[in-house]
Amino acid sequence: LPLCNVPPITQFHLIHETLRGKEKIDGYEVYKDRRDDSIVAYARLGKLLSGHPDIIHGGSIAALLDNTMGVAFFAAKVSEND
Repeated sequence: LPLCNVPPITQFHLIHETLRGKEKIDGYEVYKDRRDDSIVAYARLGKLLSGHPDIIHGGSIAALLDNTMGVAFFAAKVSEND
């Protein structure tokens, strides 16, 4: 099952609302392998996120990376004492 379960309150969220949809972010899933605690993210990006033809806009990539790092942080269960 995906690690990143999107809560029902996602209105105005950049990744889960604004950029989500056909030819934008068509799919976004984050998984944690419990055997080694690795995190893997999968995103399917459409042509409406292009800055130039066939090149995804860097801001879209940065937003996905930022969101995925946040999910990974909470998935790792890092505390202030670690």
